[in-house]
Amino acid sequence: MIPTAVVPRMIARIFAALLVYLLLSSCSLWPLRPEPPTEPVELPPDPLAASRELTSAGRFGEALAMLDAAIAQGRNAPAYQQAREKTLRRKTREERRLQDRLLIEQTKMRRDQLPLYEEWARMDPDNREVKIQRDSIRQHLQSDRERLSDCGLRHLESRPDLAHTCLELAMSLKSTQRDQLLLDLLAEQQKQNELVKAQQQQDILEQQRKNRIRNSLMEAKVLYEKDQFIPARKLLNQVLTDDPDNSQAKTLLEQLEAHLQTHLETMLKTGDKLYQEGEIEGAQDVWEAALRLDPENPLAKEKLERAKRVLENLETLRQAEESDGKLKQPPASPKQSE
Repeated sequence: MIPTAVVPRMIARIFAALLVYLLLSSCSLWPLRPEPPTEPVELPPDPLAASRELTSAGRFGEALAMLDAAIAQGRNAPAYQQAREKTLRRKTREERRLQDRLLIEQTKMRRDQLPLYEEWARMDPDNREVKIQRDSIRQHLQSDRERLSDCGLRHLESRPDLAHTCLELAMSLKSTQRDQLLLDLLAEQQKQNELVKAQQQQDILEQQRKNRIRNSLMEAKVLYEKDQFIPARKLLNQVLTDDPDNSQAKTLLEQLEAHLQTHLETMLKTGDKLYQEGEIEGAQDVWEAALRLDPENPLAKEKLERAKRVLENLETLRQAEESDGKLKQPPASPKQSE
């Protein structure tokens, strides 16, 4: 027979057990409120373009949510599904990259902390907490070393700089032949890339040189046809400096020199005729024009110097005659003075 004093406690326990059972069974004495219906997500006119912009900005979660909503609303399933898969792959790659960067920073921190905890443990051998922390860091570094090695191998092709950082950090913890081979491979790849880059730069410079030569030749031809011989000659000489064997420049320069020589001879003869006729200033102008066409022409220089001497002599004579005329004039009379 159950004692009377025990009955209330038994009833209370039974009631408590029944209440727990009801709660665990998701039962309630009160009715549950119905959840409000989910409203459809409002999409932009072109969800694909909008998702690409979000992806380019690194907002992968928003891009995926937009594509999922578009697929749920019956948009072109294949195109949207492909875009979703591509965005998801890119998001995964970026997450992996960030995880590896965090791994690098965490490993560096642990590597720098370990000597401090080892010194502390030597200083206080009975400090159990310090030893536990030191051993924990050691274990983490062992695990980090393997993960860093995997990071180096994973990014070997896609991100050589990140691979190099991971492998060097792994080698600082423990040197292995595998990681050293990977570092050597990265160094060889970098060397090849530099050679390719140098060749590409050389190709660009060579193409620029060819374009410069072609443009200079075209401009020189136009100037030559307009009888602008000096700037045309300058351009052709620049072409031959860049390309000494350029046959077009050589031919055009020979034609220009022959034409220029004929033109100069005509101008010199014209100046001689004017000089003989006493038109010294006119001859001087013609010879100066000839010298502008050919600044180093010795004959034009000689003729121009002669014309200048004659004009100077004439000016001297004129001034002398004016002085003599003033001296020969009779003095003015008083009335004239007044």
